[in-house]
Amino acid sequence: MAQKRHFFRLILGIAVISAMAYPSYASDKAVYEHNQEGRKYLEQGKFREAINEFKEADSYSPGNKVVRNNLMVAYNNYGIKLRDEGDLSGAIDQLESAVAYKSDSAYPYYSLGQTYYMMQNMPKAAENLEQAYRINPNIRGLRELRDKAGKEHGVENDFHKFDTMHFIVTYSDLTSIEKVTYIRTYLEEAYGQVGMYLDRYPEQRTNVLIYTPEEYKELVGARPTWSMAVFDGKIRIPEANFEYTNEKVARALYHEYAHALVLSISGGRCPNWFSEGIASKAEDLVTVRDKELIGKYVKKFGLVPVRNMPDKLGSIKDVHKATLMYIQAYLVVSFIQERKGQSGIREILKELGEGKGLIRSIEDLFSEDIAAFDQKFKLYVIDEYRIDT
Repeated sequence: MAQKRHFFRLILGIAVISAMAYPSYASDKAVYEHNQEGRKYLEQGKFREAINEFKEADSYSPGNKVVRNNLMVAYNNYGIKLRDEGDLSGAIDQLESAVAYKSDSAYPYYSLGQTYYMMQNMPKAAENLEQAYRINPNIRGLRELRDKAGKEHGVENDFHKFDTMHFIVTYSDLTSIEKVTYIRTYLEEAYGQVGMYLDRYPEQRTNVLIYTPEEYKELVGARPTWSMAVFDGKIRIPEANFEYTNEKVARALYHEYAHALVLSISGGRCPNWFSEGIASKAEDLVTVRDKELIGKYVKKFGLVPVRNMPDKLGSIKDVHKATLMYIQAYLVVSFIQERKGQSGIREILKELGEGKGLIRSIEDLFSEDIAAFDQKFKLYVIDEYRIDT
């Protein structure tokens, strides 16, 4: 998701430098003034107002390249904003307009492809990502997502799909309807319980994909299981990875749905490790983790300073280090929640969504620097998990 935020800033930068020399004729003056007003609104994140101003400028000078570029930027950024807020259909409308104003730019096609991908419309996602790649193959993250969408389209082409009240569930003929029904029941339970935990109840349905072992292997290849930890807006369930008991299914779905809510609340700005910590903590809503086992692992491998936590746990190749980082992520979230309550977790996510960094958010919440936080966190772990020092 960091790629999405990088893209947002890049496009806004294009708009900021798109200035026009002051003209001499009255109509040209109107173009200039409306364009300048549009730029001001764009910088403030007032996209609808920016669009209106740029349209006024365009009406005085149809086809003006600067104005039409800025219209593309405004529609594109407004679409991304709506997408972050969960309004995917509204985002598509804005992004289609962005393409209409500047069809030779890769960026709106990339945004469209990302959004269709989140909507599980794989043919449209692949089409737009391919078009973006033809125009500019050097956009960061584009090739990876294009290849990923193409692979998923091949695997999921013949999947069935049905809607529940809050989810869109997709599965193949190879998955029994009994398993699908079982998973569906606990998805709706997760919506209520995890929603209460993070105080978030999305109106937009969340995509859930159920894979057989063969389909999942074809999708992810030979990567280690924890390398799939980077949540991309869809809940993927390898249906053979857990037993079909109440506890196993509920824990798995609570975990994955928590990722979806973290993504929504933080606007994609939450570091992967902190999202994993929250998702692991959400499992405690079903059954609490084994403290003795956690204590033994921490005693053997130790803790790292919070500032040194790796952003993406999926990039870790060593199984012991990956396990330790998952455990520490869970422990950090547990400590914050123990000291500041669930509202503390929600406040951090809210501030991440507003653009504040994680370390700064933690420091502000505790009114101390991260080094002091680390010391108290370590003492908490030693005491709570009975670790001999």
